[in-house]
This record gives sequence, structure tokens and C-alpha cells, in this order.
Amino acid sequence: MSNQIVNCPECGAKVDVSEAIYQDATAKSKADLSEKQQQLKKLEQNIKQKQQQLDQQKQDHDKILADELAAKEKTLKQELENQIKADFEVENKAKDQQLQQELTEKSKQLKQLQSTATENEKLKREKDELEAKYKLEAQKQITKELSLAKTKIAQEEQDKHNLAVAEYKKQLADQKKLMEEMQRKHEQGSMQLQGEVQELILEQYLTNEFALDTIEEIKKGQCGADCLQIVNTREQQNCGSIYYESKRTKHFEPKWIEKFKADIQAKNASLGVLVTATMPKDMPQAGYRDGIIICSFSEVKGIVGILR
Repeated sequence: MSNQIVNCPECGAKVDVSEAIYQDATAKSKADLSEKQQQLKKLEQNIKQKQQQLDQQKQDHDKILADELAAKEKTLKQELENQIKADFEVENKAKDQQLQQELTEKSKQLKQLQSTATENEKLKREKDELEAKYKLEAQKQITKELSLAKTKIAQEEQDKHNLAVAEYKKQLADQKKLMEEMQRKHEQGSMQLQGEVQELILEQYLTNEFALDTIEEIKKGQCGADCLQIVNTREQQNCGSIYYESKRTKHFEPKWIEKFKADIQAKNASLGVLVTATMPKDMPQAGYRDGIIICSFSEVKGIVGILR
């Protein structure tokens, strides 16, 4: 804004007309703004008063509405109770009539039951007598069947006993025959015969101990060890096999092991047991060496059961 300078006609002082106009306009604007603020404040107070009046009117209206609803609810509740009471009375009346009819019917049935009471007692006595008769006959039949069962069981036990005695006698005869054979061979004094006795005892033990198994003797002069035990069960045949080699010498020969392993392979046996009267020097008792079991004659019985 460019300054406009004029001289005061009274005092001759220089006056900036633009600045004077600006100061006057500013003072007027401030006065207008203050007046507007006063008007706005009054307007806000009026709005607040109106809001309070509206809130009060709403509360009054809500109270009136709540009172009207409560009155209507009370009226409806009373009407509902009256209706329920009326329905209940009608229903009870109908039930009373039904109960009266049922009572009349029950009275008739009771008279009929009373008229037949004597007949029922008679039938009950006859029923009790018949049940007692049947129980007595059933008890006699049970006693008879028990007696027959006891006799059958006693006979079966006697048959088992006789069979066991016969088997025991046969074992004794076989053992006696075996002992006689051993004694005969022992008296011959031959080391070969002593070995055959050991073989024979082992074969006889396997035959007697494992009745289901097949014990095959390897005849003298044939290639191979002494005997082959083929393991059988009641459900399955040839579950596996155990090959036995018996040695009765004063010295253990390591070469026996390789030959016996070859015999086992040739027979396609599952296991091999070398029974020797003289154990290897580094084996004080039964053990496993190079794929075969080595044991003494006194140890073989326990080992056979485990291997089988």
C-alpha cells in the first residue's frame, strides 16, 4: 500500500492518510468481532437452554410412556391370568369327569377280580405244585447226569493213568535195552564203540524227549555227521533242523569244526551241535564258535531244549 501524506489544515502537521484509514478499519473490525462473539455466546446459551428443555421433555415423555406400558402390561397380565384360570377350570372339570369314569371302570374291574380271587388262589396252588414237581424231576436228572459225568471222568483218568504207566514201562524197557547195549559196547573196550554208544544215547534221548520231531540216523559209512533232528509241531512240519556230531576222544581236533560246517551246509540244516567228550582248551564250558555250538555230553540236553 502506498502512503498518502497530507497536511493538517489546522496545525499544518503531515498526516499519513493510509495509516489512519487502516487504524480506523482495524478498530471497527475488532468492534464487529467482539459483537459477533457476544451474539455467538448468547446463541450457544440459547441452544443449551433448548437442549435442557428437550432433555426434560424427553424424560417426561419417557416416564409417561413407561407408565402407559406398565398399565397395559398389568392389564394384559391380568387378562392372561383370568384366561389361564378359566382354561384350567375347564380342563380340571374335564379331568374330573374322566377320573370319575375311570373310577367307575376300576370299580367294575375290582368286582370282577374279587369274583375270581378264589379261582386265582386255586390256580396258584396248582402252579406251585407243578413247579415243585418239575424241580424234583430236574434235580433227579441233574443228579443222574452228574453221576454219569463223574463215571466218565473217572474212566478217562484211569485210561490216562494206564497209558502213562504203559509209556513209563516202555521207556524203562527202552532204557534197559539201551543200557544193555551200552554195557555190551563198553565191554568191547573200543573207542569207536564208545563213540557209537554216545551217539546212540543222544539219538534215544532226542527220540524220547521230542515225540513230534523226526530223528534221522546217519548210518556208518555215509558222509555226514551222526544224526539230524527235524523239528515238527502239531500245526506245521519241518520248522527247521538241528544237525548233531558226536566225538568221544581224548583230544579235541580243531579240524572237526570246518568238516562239520561243511556237513551242515550239505544237509541244509538250520543249526549244528558238536558234542564232545573233550572240550577245546580255551572253552571250559559250552559255547558258540565259528558258526556251531560246541558242548559236552552233560550239557547237550539243556542246550537242545533251548535251540529247539
